[in-house]
Parts: sequence; C-alpha cells; structure tokens
Amino acid sequence: MQRVVKRYYMELYTQRMISLHIKRSLATPQRITERGYPMAVFDKISKATQGAMRGAKDLTDIARFNSMISDERKKKDELFLLIGKAYFENHQEDIPGPLKEMCANIRECDEKISGYQEEIKKLKGAKICSNCGASNPSASMFCVSCGTPMNQQDETGATPQRFCTSCSTAIQDGAIFCLSCGDKV
Repeated sequence: MQRVVKRYYMELYTQRMISLHIKRSLATPQRITERGYPMAVFDKISKATQGAMRGAKDLTDIARFNSMISDERKKKDELFLLIGKAYFENHQEDIPGPLKEMCANIRECDEKISGYQEEIKKLKGAKICSNCGASNPSASMFCVSCGTPMNQQDETGATPQRFCTSCSTAIQDGAIFCLSCGDKV
C-alpha cells in the first residue's frame, strides 16, 4: 500500500514539475513534443545520457589499455628472465663484478635444490642408478632408464648375503620368505 501511495505522489510531483517547467518555458519559444513536453527537457536528458555513455566508454578503454600494459610488462619480464638465464648459462666464468656474487648465489641454490631432491628420493625409497643416475623404485631389480642391474642393498647399506632360489631377489638375514615372490627360502 505504501508503495502505491509513494508512486502516486511521485507521479503527481513529476507532473507538477513538468507543468511548471512548461509554463516557464512558454515565455520563450521552444520546441514541444507530441505530448506537450518541451524538447529542452529531453535535450538535457539526452546530453546527460551521452555524457554518461562517453564516461563509461572511457573507463572501458582505460581498463583495456591497463590490461594491455600489464600484459606487455609480463612479456618484458619474461624476456629479461630469458636473457639473464641465457647469459648465465653461456658466460658463467667471465661474469663481471657485482653479477659474480649473484651467479654464485644461483649456483648455491642449484646445489640446495639437488640436495632437497635427493632427500625426497630417499624418503620415497627410490634407488639411484650407478650407471646413468636415474631414479628407480625401491623394489626394482634393473634401472628403468638404461637397464643396468641395480645394487641390491638394504636400508642400512649392507649387501645381503642370500638370494631367493625362485626369483633371485636378495633376501635379508633372518627372513624365512622372499619379499618379491613369497616362496619359502
């Protein structure tokens, strides 16, 4: 009910304002629409709408250009990274002054990364091939990369003394059954 009353009073107010405006504008000659409203009102609305549309278009263009700038900066950063990496790889020994310390830090990071990777392999129980350096599952008998027979060592590093008669897998001391095939030894 309140909405209906509000709407009624708003329409009444709008009509009165339009009629006041028409009375004021009759003193000066103006164009009038078919419904009797002065064209000046619609011209003002049209100009305001056009201004808002221009502003919205400008904001859209600004956002588009900002996005293109960001993309170009990313490309530039990637190219700088590639240039630096290529220079580092090709000129490791003859790098001048302050860059020498940065290169030493890069080498130190590489060493740490390799150490961390080795720790992960140990935690996973992976075996490292003595021939090619590839990582292999702990139960593998041969290297998955080069086919070289893997060293048969347990976690303590001692070479087992016995082998399964069925599958030739190394058997730990005190084991009654083979861990690979399940046969009794």
